Parts: sequence; C-alpha cells; structure tokens
Amino acid sequence: MELTNYVFDNFKKFMTPAREKQLTLLFNSFHPGDEWEKLLAWLVKDGNSLPAENPIQQIAEELVSARRGKSLYEQVWDAFRYLLNEAERRGYYSKGLTVDFHGKLSQALSNYPLLRMASFNHSRVDEQNWREAVLEYIGFVDDQRRKAKHELATAAIAAGEGSEAIQ
Repeated sequence: MELTNYVFDNFKKFMTPAREKQLTLLFNSFHPGDEWEKLLAWLVKDGNSLPAENPIQQIAEELVSARRGKSLYEQVWDAFRYLLNEAERRGYYSKGLTVDFHGKLSQALSNYPLLRMASFNHSRVDEQNWREAVLEYIGFVDDQRRKAKHELATAAIAAGEGSEAIQ
C-alpha cells in the first residue's frame, strides 16, 4: 500500500473535530494587539473572570484552550499543512470546525461600544486599573442588558403574550 494513500485514508480518524478546533490558530492566525491579548489572558486567570455567559469571557476561554495546542504542532506545521492541503485537494478532508476569533471578538465588542474607543496608552502602573475599569464597564453593560430583557419579558407577560416573549 502506498504511504500517501494510507495517510489520506486515515485522515478522517486523525482530524477529529476536537483536534481541528485545537489547530484553529494555525489555520486562522489571531493577533488583536498586545493589550487585548493581555486582557483576554487575564480574564481566564482565577478570580478575574466575567460571568460565564459573557461573550468576551467565552472568547477568552476558547482562545486559551485553542492556544494550548499551538506549540504542540508549530514545529511540524509546514509538513502537516502540506498534508492537509493535499488531503483536501484529493477529497479526503475538508476544513470545518475552525474558529474565526477576529470575527467573534468583533461581534462581542459590538455589545460594548466604548471598548472600541478604549485607549490602550497607559503605563504598567495603570494596567490593573485599566483592566478593572474594562471589567466594570462590561459588567455594567451586561447588567443593563439583563434588566432590559427582564423588563421586556415582564411587560410581555403583563400584556398577555405569554412565555414566548421571555425567550
């Protein structure tokens, strides 16, 4: 049996959705800037997190998870990418479960308009204060959004629209 046929025949077993997600950053590089990198990494440290349902917190956790696998594959990425491209060209594989972190972060930031204007020009001394202010702002916006959603649901129930409004 030819080696390439064996490799390509076993590609689907090797390229599981979990492994593909782990390789996301090799498929789609993500460099939002040093300050965002630091903030996202800081959010996954003990005691620094936003609520679990917060989209920025979810991106931070997903990004850290994806980055765990990056160094594992960096040394062989060129050869592996060749195999991936060849497997895709021959119809043995097609990309599916990679993550567009730029798109996800952009979408999440659309909920927090002031963060798009946030100044990253601060000294190391101010870094902790800046992070705390960002978290406070995100928490404030999330609280306001929850209150508005609750008020809409309460008004809909009072108007007799039932539980459909709550969803």
